Amino acid sequence: MGLLRFPDEASFDALAFLPELTDLSLCTRLPWESLEDMPAPPGLTALRLVRTIDASLEGISKWQLLETLIINSGPTPAEWREISSLPNLTDLVISEFDLAQATPLPNVTHLQLSPIDADTQLHLVPDIFPNLKNLIVHCRNALPDIIDVTPLTQIEGMRISLQYANSVIGLEEFDADAIHRYPRPRATGA
Repeated sequence: MGLLRFPDEASFDALAFLPELTDLSLCTRLPWESLEDMPAPPGLTALRLVRTIDASLEGISKWQLLETLIINSGPTPAEWREISSLPNLTDLVISEFDLAQATPLPNVTHLQLSPIDADTQLHLVPDIFPNLKNLIVHCRNALPDIIDVTPLTQIEGMRISLQYANSVIGLEEFDADAIHRYPRPRATGA
């Protein structure tokens, strides 16, 4: 279910009466200061939160069945700790992040990062996400668009997708099929 641009006076109370709800996208301002007060059922397995929710992630740990989490605002250290307590979380998509504040998330096997500046913080990924199988780094908003993937050699067998990364350092450290680049680099003169 997706909730998009609700008026400020709208009630979200009906969420509590949807026990079959497993997938929720919130693209609207929420009437609570934190997710703790959100009446969504405990069976959520996927939650998408845009920056405009204007609420902290505090309370997210009540959805212990979450497998997929998409957040477009940087978690605080306390929010990272709550996220790390989600035992089933395997897919995480995040932008506006500071991985230096993150708590290890060993259950996450699929990660998508959308850095908003030149510091992609890939050197922190192996310690925070030691069991990654797939990593997508969307570099369109990261200037300059130079990315060093060398630290990722610490995670064996991981597949990496680099989107809009014009200059990549450390490619020679990986098998040719381990890293996918989009758009593909063009040969000089082509």
